[in-house]
Parts: sequence; structure tokens; C-alpha cells
Amino acid sequence: MARARKRLLVVVGLFVIVGVFIWRFPPVRIITRTHAAAQAAARAFDAGRFVTEFWTNQLLPACNRAADVHALVELLRTNPPEAEKKYARKFGLGQKWYFFVCGQAKVLSVDGGEILLCVDGDGKPEVKVECGPVFGNTVRDGCGLLDVSQFPNSQDFNMISLEINRRIEAEVLPRLASNMPGAVVKFAGCTEIDPSEPELLPLKVIPVWVEP
Repeated sequence: MARARKRLLVVVGLFVIVGVFIWRFPPVRIITRTHAAAQAAARAFDAGRFVTEFWTNQLLPACNRAADVHALVELLRTNPPEAEKKYARKFGLGQKWYFFVCGQAKVLSVDGGEILLCVDGDGKPEVKVECGPVFGNTVRDGCGLLDVSQFPNSQDFNMISLEINRRIEAEVLPRLASNMPGAVVKFAGCTEIDPSEPELLPLKVIPVWVEP
């Protein structure tokens, strides 16, 4: 009798231990749809916040290290292969050349569609800035500061371009367009060139910084 009672106590004790273990560490965790959505939102990539930090901490400081636009213009006139070798960035199998440039220029004209800049004092437009909406990945890829392998998916990487372009439209282009013809400005920006084109100038620059 005593042995049976002892055995019963052991069995009950084992059930209690197993029950406590399952309660503490359930083999199946039930996650509600609301909770799952909240977790997904927490993990979602905030492109706006990323670009704000990238702009301040990486892009603007890098403007001082960009290629001199006057030197690039001269090489494109006289020795395009050397310009490619010295300054260009290329991606994958694409033929386009990307450049990150900075320098000083004189404003030749400002109208509703474009701004023409002269960088070498000859009165000819070596740089053209389009004032309309900014599309594409020229700045994201041309600055050389971002690598797609750093991001979990291409959608996040493309959202970065969208936010960069929005910021340029809202902050940089209006500042450049506010200058009158004859004004001297300092600027930094990115451009892409198709070397198969018969004319490589003027450079179509998307500015990321302008002063004044």
C-alpha cells in the first residue's frame, strides 16, 4: 500500500513538472494577426529616417572628396577613357559611367526647365541641371557610398533612391534655382554618362549640395 502511494506521488510529481515546463516553454506559440502585423511594422525599413541620417552623416561630408568638376570636364573633352579610369563608377554589365563631382560654377541661365552652369570661364554651359522631378538612381549609385548587399532586399534599396530624390526636389533644386544669371555658386552632385553618345557635355548633374 505504501509502495503504491509512493508510486502515485511520483507520477503526480512528474505530471506537475511536465505541466510547469510546458507552461513556461510552450511547444506551439500562438501569435495573433494583430501581433504579427505589429512585429512586421517594427521590422519595416524606414527609408525616410535612413536617408536623413545618411544625408547628414555620410553624403554631405563626402562632397569634399568628390572629383573636381573642372578636371572632369577637361578630361571628357580631351581624353574620355582617362576620365573613366580616374573618376567613373560602373555597375554590373551596364555601360554607363557614374561620377560624383564638386566645384564652382557661374550661373548662365535659369528658366523653368533647366539651369545652365559654366565651370571653366569660357561662357559655355558645361553643366546642366534639370529643375523638374528627379527620377532614377544617379545619386544613390553615383556617390559610391551605398552597396545593395548592405540591405535585405532590393525594394528597400530602391526606396532609398526615392527618398533621396524627394529631398533634392524639396531642398536643393529650389536653392540653386533662386540664383540669378551671373551668380557664382559652389555645388556637389552626381551625374551619369553614356559613353556611346557623340557628345558627353554638358554634364547632366543632380545636385545634392549648393552654396549659396
